Amino acid sequence: MQYYPIGLIVICLIISVFASYIALDLPRLLLAARGKARRYWFFGGSLALGFGLWALHVIGTMAYRREGGAADYYLTALLSSLFVAILVAFACIGLSVRRELSVAQMVRNGLLLGLGVCGTHAAGALALDQARIAYSPMLVCVAAVLTLLVCVSMQILAYRFRSPVSPLNRLVKAACSLAMGTIIAAVQYVGMIALRLSPLASVSMEEFKPNVYFWLAIGVAGWSILVLGIVMLCANFADRRIAQQVALNGSLIEAASDCIVVIDAYGRIMEFNPAAERIFGHRREEAVGRFMPELLFTTLLSDSYGEAIARYVRDPADNPFGERTETTGMRADGTMFPLELTVTRIRKADPPILVAFMRDITERRRAEAALRESEERYRKLVHYSPDPVIVHLNGMILFVNSAAAETLGAKDPEELMGRFFSDFIHPDDREIAEFGLHAPPSRLSESGPAELRCYKLSGELIDLEVKSIFVKWNGRGVMQTIARDVTAKKQAAQTIRQMAYYDRLTGLPNRNLFLELVHGHLKMCEEGGSEAALMFIDLDRFKTINDTLGHHVGDELLKAFSCVLASSMRKGDILSRIAGDEFLVLVPGTTEAEAADIARTILSNANMPFKVEGISLIVTPSIGISMFPKDSEDAEELIKYADAAMYRTKELGKNGYSFYDSNVRTISSREMQLEQGLHKALEQDEFLLHYQPRYDLHSGRIAGVEALVRWHSPEYGVVSPAEFIPLAEESGLIVPIGELILRKACEQNRRWIDAGYPPVRMAVNLSLVQFRQTHLVDRIEQVLRETGLPGELLELEITESVASQNERAVAERLQAVKARGITVSIDDFGTGYSSLSYLRQYPLDVLKIDRSFIRNLPHSSDDTAIVQAIIAMAHSLHLSVCAEGVETKEQLDFLREHGCSEVQGYYLSKPRPAEEIETILGTTIASRIENAS
Repeated sequence: MQYYPIGLIVICLIISVFASYIALDLPRLLLAARGKARRYWFFGGSLALGFGLWALHVIGTMAYRREGGAADYYLTALLSSLFVAILVAFACIGLSVRRELSVAQMVRNGLLLGLGVCGTHAAGALALDQARIAYSPMLVCVAAVLTLLVCVSMQILAYRFRSPVSPLNRLVKAACSLAMGTIIAAVQYVGMIALRLSPLASVSMEEFKPNVYFWLAIGVAGWSILVLGIVMLCANFADRRIAQQVALNGSLIEAASDCIVVIDAYGRIMEFNPAAERIFGHRREEAVGRFMPELLFTTLLSDSYGEAIARYVRDPADNPFGERTETTGMRADGTMFPLELTVTRIRKADPPILVAFMRDITERRRAEAALRESEERYRKLVHYSPDPVIVHLNGMILFVNSAAAETLGAKDPEELMGRFFSDFIHPDDREIAEFGLHAPPSRLSESGPAELRCYKLSGELIDLEVKSIFVKWNGRGVMQTIARDVTAKKQAAQTIRQMAYYDRLTGLPNRNLFLELVHGHLKMCEEGGSEAALMFIDLDRFKTINDTLGHHVGDELLKAFSCVLASSMRKGDILSRIAGDEFLVLVPGTTEAEAADIARTILSNANMPFKVEGISLIVTPSIGISMFPKDSEDAEELIKYADAAMYRTKELGKNGYSFYDSNVRTISSREMQLEQGLHKALEQDEFLLHYQPRYDLHSGRIAGVEALVRWHSPEYGVVSPAEFIPLAEESGLIVPIGELILRKACEQNRRWIDAGYPPVRMAVNLSLVQFRQTHLVDRIEQVLRETGLPGELLELEITESVASQNERAVAERLQAVKARGITVSIDDFGTGYSSLSYLRQYPLDVLKIDRSFIRNLPHSSDDTAIVQAIIAMAHSLHLSVCAEGVETKEQLDFLREHGCSEVQGYYLSKPRPAEEIETILGTTIASRIENAS
């Protein structure tokens, strides 16, 4: 025998390497493939591998020559060896394609493949014709053992190469294929060397001439290389596709926020993503391979879910889990939590693979519970709300609460169901209402409340403030209108507007309205190039009449005098009463001469007796006149100059008029002296505080005290606050005086607390000049800190002149004061700039009704109406009401009957020094209130 040319040996080596690569890679491809692709790979790969093994043997045996001729074959036996090789490949691949293989199973599969290879060789040797076969036992055993070892090694390597596809993995696999192929080729030739073929008859030696079997070997080699090469190329392409799919699936699973657990047909975990690790507390390495129901659920659920998985595997159409199941999961530490579970089966996966999607719904359950609680609370709030609530769709009423039924005059809410909301609205206001009934939700959220006039079922007309919002009601989008009956509020506002712009006694415009009108008229005079005169009129000796004969006589005298003034004016002139016995007159479009004529007319008409309650009274006016634009173009300055001219008239003997002159003194001698004395009073501490108690009408106890300053001057005697406070404000001395008053009041209150007396609020007046201070809040806080008085025991009283300033700045400063716990009240309410705007915008606590409204209670119908309106308005704004100047039992009766909270006045207690206040602290006025009631 002799070797055939080296070419066949190289071909055998190539086939061996290709077959080794396929044997190493095919189990992994089969495990990664699904459905038809898996079957194609199984049959195609097994056929290719079997054909390669057979071709390897056939070509190897053809590499041997008999002397003088070629070896012949039995074709039937040769094809039988091909069948054996393919059968062995099918069996070995089928046994290798399992998720988990033990070492014993891998050794078993390798031995089976080795025996099959040996059988293929034996079948191929028996197919030889015209030759006698003999063999070397030792070499045959060596070849068989080597074949078995190679096949077992190949099984182990194939199992190890199941890891995810990577460039390094493919490189190592190619190297192993080259090594294994070389070894297999070498073992093949060891086996062939072990065979000894002897010819049956001698043949003469001739030059070698290829026969048909040589070309058969070439054909088998070519087809083998082609088939194995195609399979290798397809495997390489599949590697890339699988790598892409694995990367995609891996990234999706890794990045998923929900738990994703992949399980096999037996319920064992194959994949456990990071979200599952985070939620359940198990590491992936610990979870993979475990029985999912047992690991992630309680024992009770584990059995039922295990049966459900088995049932789902048997029948894909029967999913016991449904589309979504809410259940209870179990973490690694044993804690339970609500879980949403969805189990789906991967189609075309064989064997079946299930994917469980799980989500921790603890927060959702909590949110749902909170939503249910919120909805229940909303229903209760709507039902029991004191404000009317009306739910309507396209104007038709679907629901009203009890407050709405009561507001609209229905005995029961059912009376209003099904009626149209627009039927209750005044015809003139229906256009405004249409916006709230049909506007889109985005426009509604931008709009503020609207005021509508509505009819009750009885026909009574009321005012409602309404605000509509878009809500869900029984699954439908509807309009919810929240209403508030503002009838009393509007009436109070109308009354207060009257108070804000008109003098209560005479009905003339007050200072606020006068200034508004003056600004407009002066602008017209400026545009028209005309002049105007402003007159400041003061009644001489009016204070004497008022103090001697009483305030009611003085009031009647003012009414009579205002009528005389009105009769002396021309059409278009503006007359105003600004305070007490002071009047302002604007005469637009007039010269100095004409203004003098008007002044003389006033003096002439006033120079006659006034009959008041049977008493004949004579008063004379003093008139000061300033001219526009000669003296000034500013209304405030014109008033100031006219005031100075009026003082000049008084110095000249009263009962006359004077025009303003730049040389006219703007203040009197006494005023100058008092202003100088104020500086000395601060230095020598001449200011004393008296305290007037305020009583709670319900309990009878002291609700607080008001600190009232007194100036005991060695030079001027007792100076009235009404005289020196305006001078202090004008000169700026009110700032140090006010701080001194605040400090003394806080110190005294602290002393009372330390002495064991019940704590009461100390009220201190705050002037406009003080309020304008930048560091006012810091100063107040410093005084409280240094005196040790809690902010809750301090009350700051501001006037309406403060409230009329820059609303934003005032609101910010008052908010800062309130943040310290300090109470804020409006003093002398009704005498200045009364406006609902600041009552609504400012953080106020107490509204103090001015004593001028209390004086004539309950005999004056005007005063009773005003006081009732103020109390009603204050209560609607949740403000406490304190009445000042209570001097009679009848006044106390009236205030108590109409819901006034606190009272203050001479009837209960005069302002007293601190030591006298101590005797009544902690006591009550119950006896006096009981007597009053």
